[in-house]
Order: sequence, then C-alpha cells, then structure tokens
Amino acid sequence: MSLPSGPPDPTSNLQIERLFASELLEVSNYRCRAGPHSEKRVQRQPVHLVAFPHCGAFELVQGGRRSLIDPNRVLFHNAEAEYTTRHPVGWCDSGSAIAVRGEVLVEMASRHDPRVADHPGRPFAVAHVAISSRALLRERLLLRHLAEAGAPNALAAEETALHLVDEVVALAYRAGEAEALPVRHESERRKALVAAAQVLLAARFKEPLSLAEIAVALHASPFHLCRSFRRETGLTIHRYRTRLRLREALHLLWSSGADLTTLALDLGFDTHSHFTAAFRREFGVPPRAVREVKVTTADLRRIVRELEADAARFAVVSSVTR
Repeated sequence: MSLPSGPPDPTSNLQIERLFASELLEVSNYRCRAGPHSEKRVQRQPVHLVAFPHCGAFELVQGGRRSLIDPNRVLFHNAEAEYTTRHPVGWCDSGSAIAVRGEVLVEMASRHDPRVADHPGRPFAVAHVAISSRALLRERLLLRHLAEAGAPNALAAEETALHLVDEVVALAYRAGEAEALPVRHESERRKALVAAAQVLLAARFKEPLSLAEIAVALHASPFHLCRSFRRETGLTIHRYRTRLRLREALHLLWSSGADLTTLALDLGFDTHSHFTAAFRREFGVPPRAVREVKVTTADLRRIVRELEADAARFAVVSSVTR
C-alpha cells in the first residue's frame, strides 16, 4: 500500500504530500492542478482511499453517474475503479486522503454488510456521501497534529485515523441502504437543476446571492428550486452555502494569517460575530480556539474515545431501526 508523494510529476495533475505512513495506513495531503476542461484520461487510484475535500470542487464521473464533489462531501475510491473528472469550478482543488490496508477496510465494511467479504476488492458501498461537521473537524485536528508534532505518536495517529475512516464508512453504508430502498422515479430534470445549483454555489459561495438571483441564473422558479434542492440534498440552499463558507474558513484558519474579521467578511458573513456564531454552531467551538489549538497526543486519544462512543450510539440506533 503506497501512494506516490514528493515533488510534483510534470506529467500529472496531482501533487501528494505524505504526512504519516505505517503498515496499516497512510495519511496524505493532495492538490489537483487540473484545468477546467474534461479529463479524457481514465483514472484509477492504486489503493482503497477515503478523500476529504478541503477547498475547490470537481465533477466525478463514475459508473455512468456524474456528481459534484465539494467540501460538503467525503469521497470513496475502491482500488482500481475507473473514473474521470472535470473542473467546472476554478482550476484546482485540494484536500486530504487516508489509505487503509485492504483487509482492514473489509473488516470495517463487513460489520455493515457481511457480503463485503465476497467482493473484498470493493469495500465501499457508494462513491461519496455528505460528511458531518464533527467528523470534518476531527479530520482537520488529526492533520494539524501530524503536521506540527514533528514525531507524532504513531499509535495515537493510527487509532484516530482508523476510527475516523470507520465513522465515514458507516455513513457510506447508510447512504447505500437508502439508495437501495424502493422509491418513486426521480426526475432527471430535477437532479440536473440541483447539480447546476451546486456548481453555481461552489463557484460563488462568497457572494450575497439571493434565491431570486440564483433561480434566474438557473432559469428556474425560486419555489421549485428551493423545494428541489432540499429534496435532493437534505439541506436548504442557504444552509448548503453556509457550510461551504465554513469549510473554507476551517481551511483558511490554519493556512491564512488574516484576522478573523477580514476572514469573515471575505467569506460573505455580515460581521465577525455572525461568522463566530455560525462557526460555533457548526463545529462546537469558536474559530479562534481552532486557530490557536495545539493538537497533542492526549487530544487524539480523546477524539478516539468520542469516535468510539459515537459508533456505539450508531450501533444501538441501527439495531432498533432494522
């Protein structure tokens, strides 16, 4: 199990920086430098991979399905599965990725579907799923620890990464079960409208666009647009845009030296206090605390305990609802 890293390959659009590697897993940052046009070349990940987009967006084409991947999603790659991408928004995207050894992933996935053991080459049930803000914050804290610790505690890092992957794999199987339920035929035009809205929001999430302005840009009625968007994504358009702003804020808190007021206004929030309140509601902590935090081994162990507790609660709920 190994991902390429080091200086960018001039023939590749992808640059990977390895942060941590062990016999069980690897954690890396990635940056895609692809242009806005369709990628004609079929791509394959060499290993099973969970990717956490941080900024930017791209369209994933896999199995005949097109999906916009932005920082509100977590992406799953089964090893050697074919896909293509294009960048309808901007010129690049970046994020992190966790690659876990195949038999460990199969063990994780088998807890949700024992049939995974019959096709160990495809442990992931879906290509992507919405990620919770809490899981996203844990992922960023793990990355910060690996980047700043110098010599990170390998055991704590492995446990935190494995529990994080287990949490999002559970989300993937829940999404897969929902897709398998018998539903009425979904309108392809409605899906296309929502996809177009997501592309527009990914490109212009910092702007104070009104519902009417978005609807005009998409040649749709405001009511039909907001109703369709919520039905397809489970979120209002306003909530979806706010999450894009807050995920960008989480990225910039550690990569930008801008003060919080400047950061808030640049991201489209009315005031510093508006930004702080929205950030606290989303992640449970204020932005200043996230910017100043130093993630210790003890913090990683606390995150592991929280992930284990969440997994136990999920198991209880699943057993009741089956």
